[in-house]
Amino acid sequence: MGIKAINLCNAFKQHDNWTTTCFTDGMHLSPFGSKIVAKEILKVLKEADWKPSLSWEDVSSSSS
Repeated sequence: MGIKAINLCNAFKQHDNWTTTCFTDGMHLSPFGSKIVAKEILKVLKEADWKPSLSWEDVSSSSS
């Protein structure tokens, strides 16, 4: 299927004190943690071989 997965755990663990730097309470992301998530998502989107579009005309008929 070619579905990409993002390993956020590895992305977080690249930073010192990642449990307190990336999370506010061990569960919810801090602003810094949110930036890491956004960066990792953008990295995958930039590598994708498709162009995102919000136009209904770009949706193929096989999707419905």
